[in-house]
Order: sequence, then structure tokens, then C-alpha cells
Amino acid sequence: MKYCLRTGFTLVEILVVLAILGVLMGLMIPAVISAREAARSTQCRNNLHQIGLALNYYLESHGQLFLQLPNNPDSRSQQAKGGTFEKIYWEDLLIGGMERQTAVLHCPSDITRTEPIKQADGTINGFSNPSSYLMNSIMSRKTKAYGRYTFLRLQQEAGTSNILVFNERNAAGILASPQGGDPRRDDYDVWLGTKVLDTWIAWDRHGTANCLYLDGHVFPMTRDEAYPQMFPGGQVLAQPSLCP
Repeated sequence: MKYCLRTGFTLVEILVVLAILGVLMGLMIPAVISAREAARSTQCRNNLHQIGLALNYYLESHGQLFLQLPNNPDSRSQQAKGGTFEKIYWEDLLIGGMERQTAVLHCPSDITRTEPIKQADGTINGFSNPSSYLMNSIMSRKTKAYGRYTFLRLQQEAGTSNILVFNERNAAGILASPQGGDPRRDDYDVWLGTKVLDTWIAWDRHGTANCLYLDGHVFPMTRDEAYPQMFPGGQVLAQPSLCP
């Protein structure tokens, strides 16, 4: 009796091997994606930490940020006097404290890019998506409800480790929001309430959102965890709250 030695694989064996490889790939790909997003989230937290250091350096030197608007934007009688974007961006104020490293202003998971906004005559009227982060406007605006905050007042009333001053920015949500709509926006007004802020802030960019406290530490948080620490006194508003 003669025996023949096999020099190849049967079709069944090849299919079994391919099936095993397919299962292994199915297990590995989500892990690789998760690892990459974890790395991007870590870089995002590092960015916010650098912004926090620059913010504290500026506040220690000046006591407060620039006054963005002379009027109270939460006052019905004064709203017509404001609403202009002819202002200094917080990015311009703080970039010196970040050694002018503009990459710090952008989260690796944010696909938007900063672009000049040109008017019909060719002049530039601000920049779209100036940063991946929104500043809490209690840092740069006075309001009828809250008054004006200085660094000292925030230290005394809230504590620098208890007040959130920066959150991740949702560019698409700002454009779609009836209370937003301007791609140049780089801050948020707490008096607009959570119904608006739910769309402006990228709460699920990394599964959670990275948030910066005034003392410079950064923590990933859900919206429910973050909101009480964004509003002065922890009094969360759901709807816009306007004063006379």
C-alpha cells in the first residue's frame, strides 16, 4: 500500500484558520481603538492642565481677566447693547503662558480646525473654532445675577478647587443651537442654563468630558457631576435666566 504525504492545507483547515483570525481581529480592534482614544484623552487633559497654569499665571499678575462686555448680558434691558465679538479672545491672553504653543488649544479628538472668517471685503472678522475648549464666562463677564468675579472673590466664595472654569467645546452643537450659532464662540454663559449648555459642551467626546478647575487640576466628568461646579453657589439652572 502506498501513502501520499500532504503538501498543503485542505479548504476546511484554511477556513478554520481564517475564522480564528477573524475572531482575534474582532477582539483586538476595539482594544486598539480604545487605547488610542485613551491616549488622546490623556493629551487633552494635559492641554487643559497647561491652560490652567497659564490662567493662574495671568490671574496672579492681573487679579482678573479682561471685562469682555461693559453691560450685563443676562439683563433683558441691556441685551441690545451687547452681543458683539469685537473682543480679545481668552486664547490671545493666555497663549503667552503656554510658550505660544497653539497645539495646546486643540484636543486630538476634536476634528475641527481654526479658520479665519472673511467678510465680503476680504477683511478678517475673527476665527472659527479658536479652541477645543470653552471658558466659563464668569471669568470675563459681569452679570446682573452674579456681578463680577475676581480671582480673590472666587477663592473666597467657591474655592479654586471647587469651581470649573473650562470645558470641552462641541462645535457642531454651538452652530445648531438657537442661543449660539457663531463659530467664533470660545466661552459659555451659565445663566443660559443646562438646556443650552448640553449642546455647547462635548460631554461624551471621550465617554466623559475633561474639565478644568480654577486651581489647575483636570478631571474627566459626566454632565451631572460637572454642572453643580460650573454654576456659582452650585445652583444649577435648566432654562435661561434673564433679569429685568
